[in-house]
Order: sequence, then structure tokens, then C-alpha cells
Amino acid sequence: MIRSLFDENRTSKSDVFATTREINVKEMEAIGFDYDYTLANYSPEIQVLIYNMVRDHQIQLSSILISLVGLICSAWFVKERIGSQELTLSLFKARDYMVNSLKYPQEFLQWATYDPNFAIRGLYYDTAKGNIMKLDYLNNLQPDSMYFGKKALTKQQIIKQYGTLHVSTSYFPTLRAMIDNFSLPETCLISDAIEFFVQNKISFDPASVGADITKAIRFIHTTLSLHNEVLKDLPRYMRGQRPRLSEFLHKLNRKQRKLFLLTNSPYYFVDAGMTYMLGKEWRDLFDVVITSADKPSWFTGVGRPFRRYHVESQQIAWDRVAAFERSQVYVGGSMDQFTKMIKVNGWQTLYLGDHIFSDLREPSRTQGWRTGAIVSELEKEIEIQKTLDYNDTLVEMMKLQDLRNKLDMLAKDKEATCLFDIKADIKRLRHSLKVMTSSPSHPYAPMSACLSLILMFPDPL
Repeated sequence: MIRSLFDENRTSKSDVFATTREINVKEMEAIGFDYDYTLANYSPEIQVLIYNMVRDHQIQLSSILISLVGLICSAWFVKERIGSQELTLSLFKARDYMVNSLKYPQEFLQWATYDPNFAIRGLYYDTAKGNIMKLDYLNNLQPDSMYFGKKALTKQQIIKQYGTLHVSTSYFPTLRAMIDNFSLPETCLISDAIEFFVQNKISFDPASVGADITKAIRFIHTTLSLHNEVLKDLPRYMRGQRPRLSEFLHKLNRKQRKLFLLTNSPYYFVDAGMTYMLGKEWRDLFDVVITSADKPSWFTGVGRPFRRYHVESQQIAWDRVAAFERSQVYVGGSMDQFTKMIKVNGWQTLYLGDHIFSDLREPSRTQGWRTGAIVSELEKEIEIQKTLDYNDTLVEMMKLQDLRNKLDMLAKDKEATCLFDIKADIKRLRHSLKVMTSSPSHPYAPMSACLSLILMFPDPL
């Protein structure tokens, strides 16, 4: 839990951050934020957009730009140096990319549609067996939450494949975590592709299917096509003005905290979104604005230089950055250089993001930063847990569990009928709690998978 820097009595379900230990913000000298799904909150429509773009959406891409992408590592450089020029654009379809380049059947494009109720964050894809699964924080398989394509596997089928309901750490290299919000359409595409192959009796390698779809999704990110589509209709894909966010950042400024924005997104995309949410003067709220950071390598790279980005001319400066200037924009750099320039100890730095691996794990390990995960799924869970129904059911289940523990110690006959009855009641109540926190059409619980990943990779401090 993060203690409020201000009024601790004004906490609502929207104010909750998920952390593995208490953090007193008053001790933090520098506070940083990621952009996507941290400061900027997107609507579910963006998942549909990503899915459709990979499958069959037309992407505007210059043939000149394609050749440059192969030579230049940083996507922001391509956009800022080339994207502003008038290039002759040709229409390139992600659908054709998957069909022609990756040799996917033409019928798949008309068959697959995005299902917003199928996936949640924190699932795993088994690249060896092709299963989408959910694990708890002890690496136990959830028998009612494993799918092959769009078909749920039974407990017997799971045990037959894995031999147990527990996954050992030695098997983890085979598993791929689907952890951020942008992985939701990727998970659905993988399941749809597998289901398509199964129904059409086409042999396939699960690892290749996952790699192909990851490649296609990376394609729409690195060519900046997704950013451009979002900017065409911000009200559709983003929440509007955020007065409480503005108030929060102003309060942090008045408390003389050093605020920084650290994101992989290019400046033109961040600027459009922040202006939409907070107004044109949003940069005045931050001591340092870093875009195109290239996390997570930003946290581990040593000596990578910062470069100043001139907003008016949309050019990258070539001179050395000796010190940060407020309201200015910088690209690249590294945590090593950043720490030296802001002169704040790691344990006095708090960074908030949404991605366990890219945003939270490395800064804690490398410099001892304190980190917090934004888990929007908690809002629904907290709202449900406040209901009388949920609390009554939980209290009843805990009482029965306590009674069962006592009877286990005292009863001579472990097969007593009363014990069987109590176990049956506990199982029934546990199922009731699960139903309360699950959507009727959703195969996975809303947020437990996210929390299991947070517990697996806690803040080491």
C-alpha cells in the first residue's frame, strides 16, 4: 500500500496501487511515471484496434521507411527525422504481411475476430504445448483456466499433459508471460490461430505460431502505425481530461518532489495524449521528460548518452547533455546517467508503471528504486469485496475453515461425515466467491493472474 502524501482519508478504489510492501511517499525525493497505461489510460477499443491491425487493417507505410527500419534501431529516429517529410506512401496490409510473408491461410483473415472477454493480463503461453494458462503465485496450474485454442482443458487432460498441477521453475523457459495490456490482443490472436489450425486439421508448431504473431504485433509498433491510428481518434481510444491527475502532479510539485516521465513511446504520441488529458502546458509539471527510452535496456545500459529533442523543429540535438532543464524533452539515455544527473539515491526514487518486467523489476535490481504497479483490474475487485454478499460469504468460509482445522486435530476418525460436509461447504463457498469476481462470459478471474506475477517478482527492498 502506498501512503498518501496528502489526505489519507480520500482514498477510493481508483487510488489503489498494487505493491508488495508499504511505501511512504514522503521519503521519495524523485517520482517517475510511465506513460502508456499509467498516466494515459486507454479504452478497451485499443485492444480491438491492435487485433484488427495485425489481422487485416491497412497500414500506411513507405517503402523507403521499411528499408530504414532495418538499418536504424530507434523507432523515434525514423519518425522524427523521416516521418515529417512528404513521402510517397504505399498501402501495406498487416493481413497480407501474415498471409504472404508468414504464409498464413487466406481463410484465417475472415475467420478470426477479437473477443474482449477471453484474455486478461498475467496469463502464460506454453510455447511447447500451445496452451494458454493461468498460474497462481506458487506456480500452481488453475484447472478451470487452461485453454488450447478456444477449448477449455479438463483437469484430467491437464494432468495427462503435465503430470501434475504444479509447474516447476525448470519449465519456465518454455512459458511466455503475457503481462501488459497490449498482450491481450496477442493472446487472443494466438488462441484464434491455434483454433483455426485445429478445426482445419492443419499441423503447426505452437512456438512458431507465437513467434509469428509476436512478430506481426511488433511490426505495427516499430513502424508507429498503431500510434498514428490512435491519434486519429483520441476520444475513442483514451480517457478524456484528468483533473485529479493534474491536481496530484501539482501537489507533488508544491511538495518539491522531482517528477519525471520515462516512456518508450515517441514524443509526438506522448505530447498529443498529455495535451488531450492535461492541456498544452503539461511539460511544466515535470522536471524531466524522457521519451523513446528503450526500456528495459534503459535500466541496464551504461553510458548511453541523453540527447535533447527540440519540440519546435522536431530535431534531435547533437551536443552533449550536461544537465536536465525543466520542461525540456530528452530521448535515449540510461538509468546510470539519469541517476548521476538528478543526484537522488535509488531508495529515494519511486517509479510507477504497468509492466512487471519492463518497468518494475530492473530498476529495483539495478539501482534500488522503489516501484509500484498500476493494476486497473483491482478497481472491480475492490468494489466487489466491499459488497455485503461477498463479505458474508468470506466470513462464513473462514469460520468453516477454522472449524475444519480444529476438527482435523481433535477427530479420531478422519473419515467422519461431518468433516466431509464441512469440506463440501468450504468448496461451495469458495466457488461462490470466485463467481462473484468473475464475468459470466470470462474464462479467467479478473485480476488474480496479475497479482500472482507481482508476487513472483516483488520489490527486493
